[in-house]
Amino acid sequence: MGELLSDVLLAGRDSGPPSGCAARALLCAAAFVDQVQCAEPAVAESVRALGRLRQDPRLSPEALEALAAGLGVEAPRQARRVEATASA
Repeated sequence: MGELLSDVLLAGRDSGPPSGCAARALLCAAAFVDQVQCAEPAVAESVRALGRLRQDPRLSPEALEALAAGLGVEAPRQARRVEATASA
């Protein structure tokens, strides 16, 4: 467990998404706690934090949805970071 924590939490923002479901869930939870900075955030604050976290390409939408479900809130359905516009 300590190795997983180290691998996930010490990786820089430039690193890609971690491999493995547990690592992705851990990164998502740690990013959420970093955003809200409290043990029991209000529902509105949780929703705002989840919306901001959708912009992080390292966080999987599935992990964010699972976190939202665990918190009992609905994650905002905004689009992830726009990568490129469609060429026509």
